[in-house]
Amino acid sequence: MLFTGGFSHIVLDLWTPRGIKVFKPFVDTTYHRSLAVIFIGIWIIASIFAMWHYGTFITLFPSIFTHA
Repeated sequence: MLFTGGFSHIVLDLWTPRGIKVFKPFVDTTYHRSLAVIFIGIWIIASIFAMWHYGTFITLFPSIFTHA
């Protein structure tokens, strides 16, 4: 959960006009929106894979929806 929170701040800070230096100890390049789009794309692909491999969140609780 800590990784998700930190990652969300990195993605949101990449949209600012100043950008951020994601790999600062190794590279002194400032990244902007293009890296944010790549990160969001990776997140979407990973989410689709997780839903395909493990099933959707709704299928984990079938007893809730059988009484409706």
